[in-house]
Amino acid sequence: EMELIDGVIENYNEEKDAIESLIETKKAEAVLSASEEAYTEAIQNSNDALQNYITTQGIYNENVSELASLEEEYNSLLGMTSEEYAKMNNLTVSETTASEMLANEQQNLADQIDATKVAVGESHAAMDTAKNTYEDYQQTIANYEGLSSAIISGDSEKISEAISRSEERFSRNAETD
Repeated sequence: EMELIDGVIENYNEEKDAIESLIETKKAEAVLSASEEAYTEAIQNSNDALQNYITTQGIYNENVSELASLEEEYNSLLGMTSEEYAKMNNLTVSETTASEMLANEQQNLADQIDATKVAVGESHAAMDTAKNTYEDYQQTIANYEGLSSAIISGDSEKISEAISRSEERFSRNAETD
């Protein structure tokens, strides 16, 4: 309660601090309310997003492994003579035919390598997207719960920090949308 004593307002700083704290709390509640839909979505979709990330990571790793295998096979054929190729494959053909078969196999492997490189790039992009989605959901959950905890604590400083984190997140999301 404020009183005016000799032209000076008593307890002014305490009242001012209480009003500022109330304003900060109301602002936090408004931010919390505005982010409730995103929080609910994040809670509902977080596990699916994690599974999608794990799946896309597995596909990416398979593609990388396949590429390494194809490149190893291709490189082993590069230094090979047609005679060595025929012997390795138990072929009883002319050297010219063995040479053509070797060239065809090298070309087939080169084509497979090119296609697999595309698959590696696409699966990497899918994995990055899945990872970002999962991380976004986790950050949304952390921000909401952090803001909620700060409001419950009643600590103006914690509330202010939590609002700042939420506002930064909203700004980053707005820039990427």
